[in-house]
Amino acid sequence: MALVVVFGVAQRSAAASDVFEFEVWGAVSPPAGWSFVAGDFDGGPDDVLGYSPTNGTLWLGHNTGSGFDFGAAPWAAVSPPDGWVFVAGNFDSGRTDVVGYHRDTGTVWFGRNTGTGLAFTLWATVSPRDALQLTPGDFDGGAGGVMRRWHLHTHEREPARRRRGFRGAGEG
Repeated sequence: MALVVVFGVAQRSAAASDVFEFEVWGAVSPPAGWSFVAGDFDGGPDDVLGYSPTNGTLWLGHNTGSGFDFGAAPWAAVSPPDGWVFVAGNFDSGRTDVVGYHRDTGTVWFGRNTGTGLAFTLWATVSPRDALQLTPGDFDGGAGGVMRRWHLHTHEREPARRRRGFRGAGEG
């Protein structure tokens, strides 16, 4: 099993120096290859969403306050199962959503948080396929999230854009 380790807060030790104490808050299986994003997926403290490239499943680790409960079933699955990069942000639903980018196909998928899972829709196909980095954030001060594309080879960035699936509540 792979361990999900959460960083601790600085604690004073007996020697009066600041130290970080780490705790294991969950475990996933198989142990290799997982990637995680954090966010408020369920209206409580921040959770983690784990992606397993061995089978393309995305598992939500609900934050219980003392650990992450990954439940008995995945929140979503992607195909092909490997080669994905995910970012998290509040793009549409009022909860943390995800965007998945597959470098081999150049496709960008919006995963809307339904409260019980992620509903993926194709957002865009980018070119060149393997040379983009997507960064979520509120770059223009508006409601909801915006995606910025960054070309990895030329180091040029495109302006922040609100696109279908990335509008904040109340925007047309």
